[in-house]
Amino acid sequence: GIIDDHRAMLAGSIFIMTLTGTSFTIWITHRMRREERAQTDAVLETEKARSAMHAAEARFRRFIDALPSHVVIMDADGVVRFMNNAARDFASRSGGLKVGDSIRRAHAGWSCHFDGTPMPEKESPALVALSTGRPQLSRELAVRLPDGALRYFLLDVTPVPRIDEIDEVIAVAWDVSDRQKLEEEQRLLQRQLFQLQKTEAIGTLAAGIAHDFNNLLAAILGHSSFLRSSLPAEHDA
Repeated sequence: GIIDDHRAMLAGSIFIMTLTGTSFTIWITHRMRREERAQTDAVLETEKARSAMHAAEARFRRFIDALPSHVVIMDADGVVRFMNNAARDFASRSGGLKVGDSIRRAHAGWSCHFDGTPMPEKESPALVALSTGRPQLSRELAVRLPDGALRYFLLDVTPVPRIDEIDEVIAVAWDVSDRQKLEEEQRLLQRQLFQLQKTEAIGTLAAGIAHDFNNLLAAILGHSSFLRSSLPAEHDA
């Protein structure tokens, strides 16, 4: 009866008494409290690690969202799983790619070469990286907007392997439209300068020919006048 009462009071601890009346309750109770403390510490460490992981993930997301470049993460099937702020803003303005979309569907309506011609699927940097597992670096890609205008990007696509297969693909794109526009303006100015130089060269050549012809004409007229003055007045010439 005494043992049962102590067990109930000690919340499950075992109360053992020898024939001489010696009790082992303190030792058993202390051992069980250490086990409970270890379990509690393990739970706390797990929660601490989980909180640290969530904090690191949130920090990483803030860092990626703060980048001016466009960051898109796709799974092994080419489905978009993440887009940073720059990529989402551009997609919302252009009516294109969004999280959950297949990159193949987006490629069909978006991707062009820099000269505006459609880019075949076999040349798509993202699809090539997915199919071959090889990074595609500094690739040129133009995106056609709903109004027909083009935006120009330099694109790095890097597969993230998991053991012997691709787990994810990360695409980072830099908008170089302003640079491309400046280069086109420079090319236009160079063509205009070349045309001006051609016109100037033709003018210089024409002036030289006219000058030479004028010299010949002056000589002919001079000789004609001399010959005429040397003839008798009654001559038919």
